[in-house]
Amino acid sequence: MGTALLMAVGMVLGLVAAASALDDQYSYDMTWRGATDTVNGAIISAFTPTDSTGTGYWHSFLRVSAANSAIVKGYNNDYGQKDMQFNEDPSWTESFYLKDVPQVMVGSVLYREFQLDINQNSKDTDALLSIDTLEVYTTNIAPTPEPGYQYPFGAGISQRWDLDAGADNVILLNFGLNPGSGKRDFKIQIPDALFGPPYDTWVILYTEHGGDAYTGYYDLDAGAVPSTTDPVWVENGVFGNNDGFEEWGVTKYPATKMGTKFHDQNANHVKDAGEPGLPNWTIYVDYDGDGVLDAGEPSAVTGADGKYTILGIEPGTYDVREVAKPGWICSYPNTAPDNGYYES
Repeated sequence: MGTALLMAVGMVLGLVAAASALDDQYSYDMTWRGATDTVNGAIISAFTPTDSTGTGYWHSFLRVSAANSAIVKGYNNDYGQKDMQFNEDPSWTESFYLKDVPQVMVGSVLYREFQLDINQNSKDTDALLSIDTLEVYTTNIAPTPEPGYQYPFGAGISQRWDLDAGADNVILLNFGLNPGSGKRDFKIQIPDALFGPPYDTWVILYTEHGGDAYTGYYDLDAGAVPSTTDPVWVENGVFGNNDGFEEWGVTKYPATKMGTKFHDQNANHVKDAGEPGLPNWTIYVDYDGDGVLDAGEPSAVTGADGKYTILGIEPGTYDVREVAKPGWICSYPNTAPDNGYYES
């Protein structure tokens, strides 16, 4: 019995991750379109996605907000308003499964990708905001609606990545890159090998913004590359929270499954030369594993050549099955009760 692994994987080829000549040693300039760098093994990038905020691809799990505070911080949890430790907004903050953090292949290395949407005033340097602290943890401790753990975390919660490991680093972002709520401005890709295997169940992200001093260049016009006239040098500049909220989450683009249903005339479990495809068979993704094509489960009907393409699959691991027809036996795999279970 097999399981088809379906996951939205972004391919980024030929990416050279090198420190920008405009950055000083511990300050990272992500204020210009296309900016990218590496810090402590992770790839950081200015991010300007074009997908609409209403597509459902973007899923936030941590929102920090404090109208009268230049510094905002917090971590994702399931606590209510009275139990929030810092500036978390409980309406938009929740526990999150590690398995729901997308895996992204960059070159030949697998990463986990997190994205950030910042909200600042758009006038001049008010558009800028710093990331002062970013720490990623995992745990098998089940979340609860009342505090079961608080920051700094103790036993049973393992740190997987830290922006400030080895040095007090700071990242500077520009709201002008992609203004508007839900339009992300930054992404970080952390090596998957830091998370496992074995993998814990839950991921916890702790973030702080708006307090650390930044020394380096910034570029307010959000151009494609920093020019010789636009970037401005600042020493020990502090760029705090001044509007709205900062929101961490993930983007999970739908996956696609393709395959062929064929007539295995010699029952050898292999599509041999001359064996025809079978048209008009329904192939579906069995989200709930009940062996039945349910409403909402994506499916496709095979064409004249037996080929099919199923679109709009939620990233994850599922069984892919066929709707059986009388008089036919599934030759591969053929172990009961899994007849009709397609293996990619």
